[in-house]
This record gives sequence, C-alpha cells and structure tokens, in this order.
Amino acid sequence: VHSDLESFLISILKKGEPGRAFARQLFAIFQLDHPMLRGIEGRSALKLTDLQTAVFAWLAQIDYFRQAIARFGDRVRSLHADDFLARPADALIAASRFLGLAHDEATIADVVAGPLLRRDSKDSGRDYGADERAHERQRILARHGDEIAFILDWARRLRPEAGLRRLERPLVGPEA
Repeated sequence: VHSDLESFLISILKKGEPGRAFARQLFAIFQLDHPMLRGIEGRSALKLTDLQTAVFAWLAQIDYFRQAIARFGDRVRSLHADDFLARPADALIAASRFLGLAHDEATIADVVAGPLLRRDSKDSGRDYGADERAHERQRILARHGDEIAFILDWARRLRPEAGLRRLERPLVGPEA
C-alpha cells in the first residue's frame, strides 16, 4: 500500500508536529541504508526542511517498493491508498484472490459494511473514510497549498519519479 507524494505530504502536515517528527524519523532510518540518503551528510541534512526530509523518505520508500516489484514480479502487487478507499470491496476481493485466500464476496461485503474499514487506521476511535480524507485534503491544501506546491516542484526537479502517481503491478485501480 502506497500513496503519491502529495498525499504523503498532506498526511504529514495534517498531523502537525508529530507528523513532521515522523518524517524526520523515517529520513533518519532510511539514511542508514538507502544509497540516495547515505550521501547526505549531517550538516546538509540539518539544512533540510521537514517537508524536504519527508520527500526523501517517500522517495526511498518508493525505491524499495519498485525494487520489490522488479525483483519478485508476479508475486507482488501494489495498491494505492486512494484506490483502496474508493473501492475497498474490489481491493479485498483482488487481494483474497491474489493471496489464494478463500474469502467469498459475501464475507468481504460484511467486512466492508462493518466498523473496521470506517475507522482511522492510526486512531481507532475516529471515523474515517474517503469523504473524510477528501475534506482533510482540502483543508490542508487551503492552509499549506503554496508550501506543498513549492516542495512538489523541488522534488520533481530532484527526482522525476516524485511525480509518480501509482506504482507498477496494481492490485486494483486505473491500470489494473
């Protein structure tokens, strides 16, 4: 499961300082072994903004996902978070088939209709779904749109794959 860079940045920003701290932590972890990040020296890393560290963390994750897809071919599928939220039943049916599980469509329909998929994955006490995500996105873009646009432009100049919307071998979605 992955998201595009803009969605990742929005997720970081909506969480405030804990989200920014998470981005810095991811950057520090990936800096240990990702070739692109290992080359960023300590002083240079300190000059990066929180959103720039988030971009580098996202790029490293996407690199690792793409390496897994290339290495394991038909044994791997990708799933964009937007596709899952828009079509959870289709995604779960496709995942069940892909993984060789025996979940029938009625069981999956029960799961989709139940409370599990209507909760925020990071805050189980909070309702969440595609509508809430769209409202959050608009709120964050209204507040931080210029900052996000600047960072996305910077990221695309840094690495063209920063414009990537979806990974190869989708489980469901436009290219499936």
